[in-house]
Amino acid sequence: MNYSKTNKQHRAATLGVSILTALTLTACGGGGGGSSSPEKPKAPAITDKPLSLTVGESQTVSRELDGNIDTASLTTIIENPAIEVDANGKTLSITIGELQNDGNARFTVQTSANSKYTVSINATNTSAAALIDQANTLTDSAAPNLMLADELRLQSILAELEYLAKEVSETQKAQSVDQALATATAVAQTTQPQIDALTQAVADYGTSQITEANLEQQLLMTQSVVQAYGNAGEQILSAHASTLTTMGLALPANLEDTYPLTYDADLERYTRFTHADFGTLNGDSFDFNATYDFFNTVFPYAK
Repeated sequence: MNYSKTNKQHRAATLGVSILTALTLTACGGGGGGSSSPEKPKAPAITDKPLSLTVGESQTVSRELDGNIDTASLTTIIENPAIEVDANGKTLSITIGELQNDGNARFTVQTSANSKYTVSINATNTSAAALIDQANTLTDSAAPNLMLADELRLQSILAELEYLAKEVSETQKAQSVDQALATATAVAQTTQPQIDALTQAVADYGTSQITEANLEQQLLMTQSVVQAYGNAGEQILSAHASTLTTMGLALPANLEDTYPLTYDADLERYTRFTHADFGTLNGDSFDFNATYDFFNTVFPYAK
C-alpha cells in the first residue's frame, strides 16, 4: 500500500490551501471584517474674542454679541459685587452700582456662534472726580503767591500810594511789604502738614488704599487751610484800613467772615473779591462796580 505516499500528498495539499488563505487575509487587512469604523464627527472650533468695556458709576451699557448667549457658560475670573451682568438673547448688559473706588471685573461667556468672549470691565467712580479736582486745586494753590495773590498785590499798591503821599518812608514801605509776605509765608509753613496729608490721600485713593469717603473726610479737614490763609489776608489788609477808607474802598473789619476766601472756578483762582457785592462776572473777567472801580486797575482778572 502506498499509505505513506498518499498521506504525504494530502498534507501537501492542505498546506497549500493554508498558505493561500493567509495571503488572502493579509491582502484584505486582516480578519476583522475587511473595513474600518467611520470617524466620529469633530466638535466645532471655538473662537476666542476679547471685549473691553469702560462704564461709569450708576450707568448701564449693552453690547450685542455674535450669537445667543449661553448663560450657563458664564465663568467669573475677577468678581466685583458692584458690577452686575445680564444676558438676554444676543445682548449683554453691564450695570455699575455705587462705587467707593474705581473697580474692575472679568468673565468669559460663550455664544451659539461658537465664540468665547473674555469680557473685561473697567468701572469708574465718577462721583469722586469732583473731590479729586478740589483736592488738587487746593494742594496746587497752597502757596502765598497763589492763595493770597489778590491781598499781596493790593497791599503792595496801597503801600506805594502811602509812600507817594509821604505818609510813610521808603524804608517803612519796604518793611510793610516784607511783613505782609512774612504773614502769608507763616501760614504756608504751619499748614504744610495738612497739605501733605491731602496730597497723600489723593495718591492713596488712586491706588484704592482709601475710599471716596476717606478722601472726602480728608478734604473737609484741609478746608481749615483756606480759612487760615483767609485770616492772614484780612490781617494784611487791615494794616491799610485807613487808606482804603480814605479812597472810598472801606472793607469790613471782619473781612474773612463777610467775604471769605474761596475758590472761584470760573476764574480758576482763590479770591474774595469776586463776591456779588463787588461787581459782576463777565465771561472770564470781572467787572467791579462804581464803588470799587479802583480795583479794575489792581486785579489782573478785572475787565
